[in-house]
Amino acid sequence: MRHIFILLGLMSAPMLSNASELPPVDAVIHYTTTETTEEGVVKTLSYQDRWIRDGQTIWSERLIPAGVRAEAEHNEHNEMQAPHDHFNYQTSAQWLTRNADGSLTLNYVDPVHKAIVYYPPGEYGQASFVPDWTLHAHIFKPAALQKMTRLNKPAPAGATWYQQETKDTELTLLWSDTLQIPLSLEKKAKNGFHQYRMQIEPVQQAAASRPWLALAKYEKKEVSDFLD
Repeated sequence: MRHIFILLGLMSAPMLSNASELPPVDAVIHYTTTETTEEGVVKTLSYQDRWIRDGQTIWSERLIPAGVRAEAEHNEHNEMQAPHDHFNYQTSAQWLTRNADGSLTLNYVDPVHKAIVYYPPGEYGQASFVPDWTLHAHIFKPAALQKMTRLNKPAPAGATWYQQETKDTELTLLWSDTLQIPLSLEKKAKNGFHQYRMQIEPVQQAAASRPWLALAKYEKKEVSDFLD
C-alpha cells in the first residue's frame, strides 16, 4: 500500500478533499506485480492489505498469514521483550489522522510488541511516507481522472472505467463515484515485461471493529527510539 501511493502521487496536481463528505470504507486491497524475463520466466509477487477510511482516520494494515505472524512474534520475543532496532514499519499498521488544522499525524502500530510508534514530519522519509491526505483518502487522486479517457464498457453501479496510454505503458482504472476510490487498477508495459494490478474489495465490517479503538494498552513510542 505504501509504495503505490508514491507511484500514483506523481500522476496529478494536488486537489483539496473534504473527508467529511467521503463515506466510510472497509476494504481488502489485493496487489499483484508480474515481471517477465527475456527468457520467458514469469515472476509474480502478491500481497494484501486491509484498508479503512472513516472520517479523519485512515488505517492500512498488511494481512500476514496467522502462522507467519505467530512465528515472527515468537522470534521477536525470544530476542528481546521491547523493540529497538527490530521495528519494521512495513509489517506494522499505518494509522493516519488528519487534524482540524489540516495537518497529519502518522503512527505505526506494532502488533508484536503492542506499541504505537509516532513518526514526526521530519522522519516521514524513513517510511517513504507521502504527506498528502487526498492521495491517502482516495488511493488514486480524483484530479488525475481528468487526464484519462472515459471508456464505454460495462461497469458496476456507481462506477466508471477510465484509461490512459503513453508511448510505453497503459493504465486502466475502474473508479467508484460512490466510494470515491478505485475498485481496480492495472498498469502494464506495452512490451509485456511488467504488469501491476490492484484490486480493491469493499467488505462489510461493524464500526466497533475499528482497530484504532483497541489500542488503550499499547505503549506509545517515537521512531527515534529505534534509530542509532
